[in-house]
Amino acid sequence: MKKSAIWLSAFMLIATLAYPNLIRPDKMPLFVKQSFTEKFPNVKDVRCTKNKKEYKITFDENGMKRSARFDEYGKWLETATEVKIAGIPAEIRTSVAKNFEGYSISEPVSVETPDLAPYYQMNLRNGNIGYEVRFSPRGDILQKTELEDEDYDDEVN
Repeated sequence: MKKSAIWLSAFMLIATLAYPNLIRPDKMPLFVKQSFTEKFPNVKDVRCTKNKKEYKITFDENGMKRSARFDEYGKWLETATEVKIAGIPAEIRTSVAKNFEGYSISEPVSVETPDLAPYYQMNLRNGNIGYEVRFSPRGDILQKTELEDEDYDDEVN
């Protein structure tokens, strides 16, 4: 019995540390809430998580699923907007067909940051091989990172 309690406590500690903390929108720090509301005034279904010193806020805006990240002082760090496969620019689809023949596209998003030009990010898979790839709007490959086994498993399930 004593061992079971120790294992359960250890599991709970690991689970707590491994997953971000869900925060009710009305419990967000004032700076974060003000910055978010100023940047995104007309949104629905707001959910917030805290991971280390960053807040990730997911929401719906005009029928689009979006997420925004802010630091603990309310500084906007990034916004990602879900993109339908059909909404991926033709230049990027051409680049995928040329550079990743036989790969399927999943989880496409457009990304805006204060420091970088807007880009598109998506996962590309062909069997057990997968990459997270960033493209410029013109279809240039900006970054290509191999998906880890756990990334692949999480996205498939």
